[in-house]
Amino acid sequence: MTTAENSLPWSATFIKGTENFFEFPLNVRLTIFVIPVGFLFIVLGIVSSSWSESDSSRLGLWDHCSTLASYECCDSIINFLGKDTPGWIKTTSAFQIMSMFAAIGCGVAVITTMCVSKYKDNIKINKLVWMSYLITAFLLMISISVYGGTYHKEDWLKDHRLSGSFACATIAFFLYLCGGLAIIIMSFQGENKVEVVYIPKNEEPRPNSSLPSHYLWLAKRPIETPKYWTKFDNSKRIDEWISQNPSSLVHLVPASTRELSAIDKLVQMTWKEDLVGVGRDARGIDPLVYKKLQVIKVERVENAPLFEKYAENRAKLFRKVGRGVPFNKLEQTDNARRGRIITTSEDVLLRDVYPAVNEYYLFHGTPVEIVDAIVTQGLDARLNKRGMFGPAVYAAESSTKSDSYAGLVIPEPFTACYRS
Repeated sequence: MTTAENSLPWSATFIKGTENFFEFPLNVRLTIFVIPVGFLFIVLGIVSSSWSESDSSRLGLWDHCSTLASYECCDSIINFLGKDTPGWIKTTSAFQIMSMFAAIGCGVAVITTMCVSKYKDNIKINKLVWMSYLITAFLLMISISVYGGTYHKEDWLKDHRLSGSFACATIAFFLYLCGGLAIIIMSFQGENKVEVVYIPKNEEPRPNSSLPSHYLWLAKRPIETPKYWTKFDNSKRIDEWISQNPSSLVHLVPASTRELSAIDKLVQMTWKEDLVGVGRDARGIDPLVYKKLQVIKVERVENAPLFEKYAENRAKLFRKVGRGVPFNKLEQTDNARRGRIITTSEDVLLRDVYPAVNEYYLFHGTPVEIVDAIVTQGLDARLNKRGMFGPAVYAAESSTKSDSYAGLVIPEPFTACYRS
């Protein structure tokens, strides 16, 4: 049975965007705070009236103010001079305003790049971030250069000195300049980071992933661990890991923030309150009187020997597809009536998963006392002789269905998400 895809609410979109943001290194995230701080200084420079001042007056971009104790007032520059505003002040104002809009664009570029998963790995979009920083800095540089290099040439400003508003614009300039340069340096370091990945000798070129030959190529490759594994990473073949670590081949690794969020979302999306306690497999659940599940912790099982067996059997399916024997999609089978399978709808759950061989994540509920055996030995159909359809490994796309098998004591139920 498949489950219809639900629309993602705005709050979930915000949470996902926040998680994407926090996936970036701390130094990158700290650099981003240049935007609101710099924007504040730009606005202060525009609205305040103290670009230059003397003992008796001060000048902003829009008005001239007398600061004498006997006469305090502000008037527009046009009224004060009795003629049009000087061109250098207009130029300063124009570039200050343009820098403000550039700073807004800078914020949009950052949100697009760092908070939207399909853009955050796009090199061209990433370049847009540091370019928007430097464009903002360039506009500010023109603004402060024009004002700082011209004001003292005016007879009516000879006793003036640069003041607070000019300082605000200057601070904003250095913030955006340093922020842009920092992102360029960090991007360069990231692009040139040496990553150790096992590459088989004399390996055939990788065919186009849309061609059957791609799956024959996958079937021939030495078995590697998934790219997202951290204890047994793919810097070595899996048989090398097994031979070098015979006494420590199983590890529980805390899930990343994105993985935890994706699993939690999957649990909630496939949870049906009206089906709790319904059916033969849910017998005994009614007294619990609960209608929701809360995901508290997610751990990834990194079991090298088990994954090796799994990958060997998956390679047999790759060979079938590679020989032109495609599998029918699960959502197109006769009894599937609720749309496409959604357990891999999140990018983080689609890594190293191949829907062409109907490989998806499924839930499996089990009492907590069985968990250790599953983690070390894997799922075993021989241990479940009382299943509804006989001895088998039971899994479901619905978290409600798997929860029915997770035990009857509130602190103990355990539901796992497996590739199948």
